[in-house]
Amino acid sequence: QSIQPWIIMPTSRLKSFWNTAMIVLLLYTATYMPYQTCFIDEISPIMQRVDNIIDAFFMFDIVINFISAE
Repeated sequence: QSIQPWIIMPTSRLKSFWNTAMIVLLLYTATYMPYQTCFIDEISPIMQRVDNIIDAFFMFDIVINFISAE
């Protein structure tokens, strides 16, 4: 059997990079979001945009996990 071209193998550089990026984004979310919730009353439009982009990365991560061979 041949592997389909859209399947991402666990040993690929793309998957390693993606996992590292997700770890960094998770650390940001786990540290900054509680701080923002407790101590910041108004969120600037730039930070709102950054949060939306990070949310989009997490949604795309779901797709990446569906096409990964792990």
